[in-house]
Amino acid sequence: MGVKIKKTSDNGLILVGQSTLLDPYPNADPCIIKLNACYEIEWAKIFSLPNSTNYCNDVIQLSNGDYEVLIPYYGDIFKNQRVTLAHMNSSGEVLYLKTFKRENPHIINEDMYTILKMPDNTRILTGICDYPNPEDSIFYWGRSYYINYDSLFNRNWETVCGAQDHYYSEAFASTLSSTGMVYSVGRHTQSKIPHTYSPSLLKLSPAGVPLLYADLASNAQVGIATTINFMDTNEIALGVSWADANNNNFVEVLKADTLGNVSKRKFLISSQSTLRGSCTTYDNKLLVIGSFYENSTIIPYLYKLTSDLEYDTLNPAVFTYDSLCGHSITTSVIDPQWDIIVGIDEPEKNTEAQQFLLSPNPATDNVTITLPQYTVEKTQTGGFTVVTATYRYNDKPELEIYDLNGRLQLSRTLQKDEKQLTLDISSLPAGMYMVRLVADKKQVAETKLIITK
Repeated sequence: MGVKIKKTSDNGLILVGQSTLLDPYPNADPCIIKLNACYEIEWAKIFSLPNSTNYCNDVIQLSNGDYEVLIPYYGDIFKNQRVTLAHMNSSGEVLYLKTFKRENPHIINEDMYTILKMPDNTRILTGICDYPNPEDSIFYWGRSYYINYDSLFNRNWETVCGAQDHYYSEAFASTLSSTGMVYSVGRHTQSKIPHTYSPSLLKLSPAGVPLLYADLASNAQVGIATTINFMDTNEIALGVSWADANNNNFVEVLKADTLGNVSKRKFLISSQSTLRGSCTTYDNKLLVIGSFYENSTIIPYLYKLTSDLEYDTLNPAVFTYDSLCGHSITTSVIDPQWDIIVGIDEPEKNTEAQQFLLSPNPATDNVTITLPQYTVEKTQTGGFTVVTATYRYNDKPELEIYDLNGRLQLSRTLQKDEKQLTLDISSLPAGMYMVRLVADKKQVAETKLIITK
């Protein structure tokens, strides 16, 4: 099942979602598929996470053509590593995994839904976590939750909205205004009994400070806002789904200002389902997509609206379209040939794959060096331990041998895919040496070598 689909810089498409190929229903594994401009599969990957239901929730493409993929892990609701990002190159090869391991005991059940690129090249993850009220550490409430990190996946800040003012919410997706403010859609949970859930709009500063909460359907008993698009500087189109006390269901698109004041509502369909996606066209029209159930069948739908939320008129003119594909595209069912990627917790379980091995050791004339399959680095940043498993490096790694006085005795530049090599050490005198692996301008592995004569 697909969750997100986005256009890539080479005019292809990247799709993320879940697959039941390895982990049959009701379980599922995260997956990602890359299509070219002809909609032919270039590569397809499955992240193997057995015995749990997982998704790839979002993907963004970087300026160099690489991808960042959001992979929440749902194996255990109290597991402290539920937020993982994979950095993949344009060929679908995993370069490194970054897991934000929660250390803050007040945050549990965090789920992240979307990635938002910021003007300063940082990113914001948008989602939800459970967090107690300040005066009560026993009862936990759902709240909108954000994590900001830089291009190296170092966490800059995190924000739990409403922690001090008892505002309970869930943020589903975020976008940027022309002034750099972060606007999110989701739902507001009323603390009164029985609980009601209203579609809502949230606003944050670029530093993660909550600035605004606004309900979008005052008489909603249940509901959520799932899509958000700026139509101009001060007007926002919001996709909402909600039901009133009489179980009347509404799927609507709203137009509101940046304070959340609704100026127009466009009813689309009566359904319990939600809108799944939206975008604006080159001429400032709005496209929204969703689906509903009918006779146990999922029926997709697409609406095109004007900037004033009216149905767009049909243009009877005949258009000729140029194709980016060099051959005709025929309708077909595509069966991907999946590549399997081991579970996201594999690097910490399999310590043998992290070993930097020398053989023989002690050595006399030659030594065979086996490089680690990946390196694991842990750093503490605020309320998280960030675990980085690196599979490939941006620069070609360097192998360096130093004597005990810190003097470089031998060095060699490695190929990025090199796994094992043999070095001639016959010129080095007997003694103890340090063998270091240096990549991306930092030491990533080290071991001792003893040379005998």
